[in-house]
Amino acid sequence: MAAARTDLSRLRNYNSYLNRFPSQQQSTYFEHLISEVFSHILHLPFYTRSSDIPTTTYRVTWMGDINPIRIAPPGPDAIARCHGFYLTLEPTLRTGARQWRLEFASAIRHCEDFADAEGLDCQDVFCSIVCSKLSPDTYRSIKSNPSQKCSIVPITISELEIILQTSILAYTFGHSELRDLLQKISNYITMSSSLKDFSNTATKYIKEWQQDILKKEMNFVMGIASYKVIKKIGRRVVSESEIITELLKNPTILQYLKIIGTKPTPDKIESGLTHCNLACCTRARVHNIRMFELIHSEEFKLRIEKFTAKVNEID
Repeated sequence: MAAARTDLSRLRNYNSYLNRFPSQQQSTYFEHLISEVFSHILHLPFYTRSSDIPTTTYRVTWMGDINPIRIAPPGPDAIARCHGFYLTLEPTLRTGARQWRLEFASAIRHCEDFADAEGLDCQDVFCSIVCSKLSPDTYRSIKSNPSQKCSIVPITISELEIILQTSILAYTFGHSELRDLLQKISNYITMSSSLKDFSNTATKYIKEWQQDILKKEMNFVMGIASYKVIKKIGRRVVSESEIITELLKNPTILQYLKIIGTKPTPDKIESGLTHCNLACCTRARVHNIRMFELIHSEEFKLRIEKFTAKVNEID
């Protein structure tokens, strides 16, 4: 299985990636890519049809195979068993009038058949149809049939990029937060006035969701990134200016800060380090610059172990 950032790059350049393979196999490799992407988004193990382990409760299973290459049989192309809900995946490279007739019309039936076979409440089952562009026929068909048992969630490749990017940058991203987003998109398709309205609003929802997720992660992101800087510098006490200088060289941090529209400041560094108990701000200041003293990793790990033990006592 490829790394998350590798799959993000493949997703952004999916045409170039798929052109590596024979034309008759490209749709299969696309299904495989999208299934892996959801595995990364959900931080769940990834299996193919031949490698699937049914005893693994939470997992993503692509129903095809790569070695040797085999397409998925009739039914969902992939199934994600998440915490609190299920997700059937139906990726397609089709964009025209045949998108609905040949691909997505059966996707709803596949999703409902899966729910019935597993004895699931359809309120807990989502069908995500993934494509580069939603066709007008697909949009009209979903909008005109709001009585489907399972929630239908159309997602474009560019929108999926945003969701995967969020999962890569976030530390405590949860399945319930993804479920809320999927439900919001699904609900809006019947309320929308046009395909353009739905597409623009769905993208807006996803970007707002990304910002909300990442803003909540501020202390974790800044704390861990600043901790890495202190460890890299190699002294027990490091100044705020040294940390900021190094953070501004970090492309991942710059990307994170750009998305949420902020800059690294001494207050954010202090909040992150102290909130995560990774370092403390020393009383002495040099030229009115805050100094941060590293807390030993063993002390940090011990606190985590105590916290985990207390949670396990409740269970």
